[in-house]
Amino acid sequence: MHDRLAPARGALHPTFVPIVALIVVAHASLLLLAPVNLEYAFVDAAQFFLTHRPALIQEYFSVQANTVGMPFLAAQLSRLLPGVPLLEVTRLIVLAGVPLLAAAMPRVCRALGRGDAHLVMAYVLLNPLVWIYAGRATADFFPMALGIWAISLVLQTPLSLRRALVGGLVLGLAAVLKYHAAFLVLPVAAYHLRGAPRAWPFRSAAVFVAGVAAPLCAYLLVAHDAFGFWLTPPEFQVKHQFGSTGFASNLVCYAGYLTLLAMPTLPFLPEVARALARRWRPALLALAAMAAIGFFCIADNGEMNLGPADRWVPPSMRAALFAALSTGLALPLWLRRREDGRFPVTLWCAIVAMLVVFSLTRPAQRYLLFVLPLVIALLPAQLFSRRSMLVTTLSLFVLANAFVEYSRACTGTASERMAAKIVELGLATSTDLGAISPHVGPSIDHVPPLRTDYIVVKDRVPDAIAVSQAGLPILPVTYSLVRFPPARGAPGR
Repeated sequence: MHDRLAPARGALHPTFVPIVALIVVAHASLLLLAPVNLEYAFVDAAQFFLTHRPALIQEYFSVQANTVGMPFLAAQLSRLLPGVPLLEVTRLIVLAGVPLLAAAMPRVCRALGRGDAHLVMAYVLLNPLVWIYAGRATADFFPMALGIWAISLVLQTPLSLRRALVGGLVLGLAAVLKYHAAFLVLPVAAYHLRGAPRAWPFRSAAVFVAGVAAPLCAYLLVAHDAFGFWLTPPEFQVKHQFGSTGFASNLVCYAGYLTLLAMPTLPFLPEVARALARRWRPALLALAAMAAIGFFCIADNGEMNLGPADRWVPPSMRAALFAALSTGLALPLWLRRREDGRFPVTLWCAIVAMLVVFSLTRPAQRYLLFVLPLVIALLPAQLFSRRSMLVTTLSLFVLANAFVEYSRACTGTASERMAAKIVELGLATSTDLGAISPHVGPSIDHVPPLRTDYIVVKDRVPDAIAVSQAGLPILPVTYSLVRFPPARGAPGR
């Protein structure tokens, strides 16, 4: 059989390429925004591979459990783009994941028997979690996109050894960029184990697994030789170690967050709404019970937050919301059609298995990137075929994305302005950057302060030495430079 690595061109919907191009252009227009949320760490680590300044890689390992794969890749691309700042170079690499993920979705949809890949793709790329990390210079979106593209190559039968090897090697490279990508072997297993044992491609599976393992093992050996530790710095080996403590809370939060991200309007689908209307009493009781459990028993053990919206949603309410929504994770399985075959069932089981693994260590919402496109591909076709449902969902996504980008621009700008004011006042050697350190780094010009006489806090504080602000007057982002320790009642870091 003729084995091509590219999907058939005739299979693409006419709107597919324009949608992808529009999304790429939208992200490209934001490339010059100031860095936020630890983007500086990846830039500094990339700079290390160009200058070999030990302080740069030490700062990276002090705040990052990720591999040095993305910074190394950014440093190599930077050699080809002299004069382009490393922040933009790293964001360009991340942006390359948009067409990669888009190219993967038709294959994933084809394996699930879907013919609406262009709609599924738009739903995925405009999803707020995907949108956020597709614009950030971090090791999150691009490894996921590369990993999904890799497994999309092997979601077919029969599976040739050549395709299995290429898919495995690419997935291994994605795992070098972020370890979580390695768990995408589970959806591949779900596809090829869906039939009778005599149909399982054992030889191709062995080649695929060997392909995944080869680059990952090579990286671990080289990194250990260069930096002296396995997997991640010792501090994060303790922080992210596997264990059962907090497992139930983590799994409930993951399930609820995933339901919120993937299917916010699914309960309004007529088929679902009618079923809920017939059983509204037990449904309401179940939601109320789960919300109560979440409010009193579920804790955020990591980074399961709502980003800029956290200012309006207290942690206990967020836990209650996730717990109530976690019951919706079964909806794609409940709504599947029998004629769709067994792959939707085995894929759903693989997704749950990945959530279980992720729940055994410190949770973070960005890890859901590795299952989100697959969950969306499992949603019922009616959600996409009904124009009103699709337009409503995508409109909600666009509004959420606009708010996130506004907050991102304001946060980065206000942080840079405060850092500049600290330098202008000559206080760099005596200031803890506090609230702006995730955005500009722990110190100015990589020189730790000699003492801490001042600290940066969020919001406007009376008698502040300096104030920086960005954004509209009704929704600004503000930082204040105050004496250390801050006066009682002043905002925290």
